[in-house]
Amino acid sequence: MARHDANIDIVALDLALQVVGGRWKTLILAYLHEQPLRFAALRRAIGERISEKVLAQQLRELERHGMVSRRVEDTKPPQVEYAMTEHAHTLCHAVQQLAIWGAQHRASLAARDVPCQEEQSKDELATRAANQDAP
Repeated sequence: MARHDANIDIVALDLALQVVGGRWKTLILAYLHEQPLRFAALRRAIGERISEKVLAQQLRELERHGMVSRRVEDTKPPQVEYAMTEHAHTLCHAVQQLAIWGAQHRASLAARDVPCQEEQSKDELATRAANQDAP
């Protein structure tokens, strides 16, 4: 197997992974790429796999790194909307390439009859898509 020698800056890669690494941050950014979302709508879009506590923590970390902006509407109760920052939009190409790789990897696993760790039914995916469109 040929190895691609890309002279990767390991320190820079480590910093990038600190900002967007982990299970949820890239998914959060992917959902916010489409449009700003309120907290509850973002949680519905991601699904029940993430708790409110973890989502709030991940959003705070993304906000601290300048990847997400938080806007609080002066209503009763206050409504909070999250959006990707311009800086976060510079990651869109990388996230898209990661998604392409994921699809290729999923196909590779399927060709070897290896189940994906988190296979989801078509019904669950349809439900998540419908919830994302809900106000």
